[in-house]
Amino acid sequence: MSTKTQYAYPSHSDRGMTLRDYFAAKALEALAEKSYYEDGISNERLAKHVYELADAMMEVR
Repeated sequence: MSTKTQYAYPSHSDRGMTLRDYFAAKALEALAEKSYYEDGISNERLAKHVYELADAMMEVR
């Protein structure tokens, strides 16, 4: 994986969301749809988990 920051929407001039943030948001959507949120997991743990998933996606990319 490149150490260079990659952006989800590189054509935009503001460069707001990184590709890692985008992957984390998509993971959060998928987990929320599966009622993962209702299993008593804290918001902090859920946030950490989706970024762990995003990091794994960045590695295999």
